[in-house]
Amino acid sequence: MKSNKFLCALVFVFTIQSMVKNEIKVIKTTLVWVVLLFSTQVFSQSGTVKYNNEAEMSYYYSNLKQNYPEKFKKIQHFATYEKKMLNQINYKLVFSEHKSIFKPIVKNNEEKMILTTQKEGGVYYKDSVSNYFNTIRRSETFDVQLAEIKWEITSDSKEILGYKCFKAIGRKNDIDSFDSSSKIEAWFTEKINLSHGPMGINGLPGLVLEAHFDHYHFYATEIKFESHKEISKPIEGKSIDENQYIKLIR
Repeated sequence: MKSNKFLCALVFVFTIQSMVKNEIKVIKTTLVWVVLLFSTQVFSQSGTVKYNNEAEMSYYYSNLKQNYPEKFKKIQHFATYEKKMLNQINYKLVFSEHKSIFKPIVKNNEEKMILTTQKEGGVYYKDSVSNYFNTIRRSETFDVQLAEIKWEITSDSKEILGYKCFKAIGRKNDIDSFDSSSKIEAWFTEKINLSHGPMGINGLPGLVLEAHFDHYHFYATEIKFESHKEISKPIEGKSIDENQYIKLIR
């Protein structure tokens, strides 16, 4: 009788052990799939980032206001109108592993018109060999090849849309700029290890979710991951560098 009880106990123990092992296998398999899915989202997928722009008065108007107040009074209404319109325009960055395109989300003709007055106005395109913005000036289409940004990454950090971001200060030392646009402050996340950002800002070990330069202040408001996002080049224009472009619009 005792041997039968002992045998039953052994069978029960082995059954429990088998069930536990199976449960552990299921948990391990589930964890593997979770890790794979997470890794795919962070490192492999394409998607879209939407940004708000909290624009300030442009360098041209700020300089005029400070140094030539009488002249500024005559055009103050347009400076105020420009700032108001720029703050209404949202932007989107469509990205994949090696490509990105950044452009405004234009809702009406007023916004379209105000963008034509901005020296940075255009569509920004980047791939593994190119980084330029496509714009129309003097009835001609140009592909302005963007100068390389020299970065200094700091230890300052903050959270943006749930991602830990680090602050970096960048400069375009080879640009003959007449304003402050050669200095850039960017906040990027290493959790999305793709070197893209608004207005051609790249070269950092992560996606740029916030950027400040000249009178532009871009803040990411939404990130949406999508697989197989198609990114096409803008219509090809005349290729010039940034210094040539600055001379053209002066």
